[in-house]
Amino acid sequence: MKWIISCNVNGYNIFGAFEEYKAIFWHKQKALSKSKIGDIIYIYCGKPYGKIMFKQIFY
Repeated sequence: MKWIISCNVNGYNIFGAFEEYKAIFWHKQKALSKSKIGDIIYIYCGKPYGKIMFKQIFY
């Protein structure tokens, strides 16, 4: 299954996080509570970007 979650880039340095880690645990995203291994998660970055900028496979 595919999921889209959003990230407030003003409140979280997602760019730095992905440079440091292979994957990020999105514990505050209720939508992902139904995700399963192998699901694809697209991460939408808010202003000023306003687009999907990351793809992560749930494992």
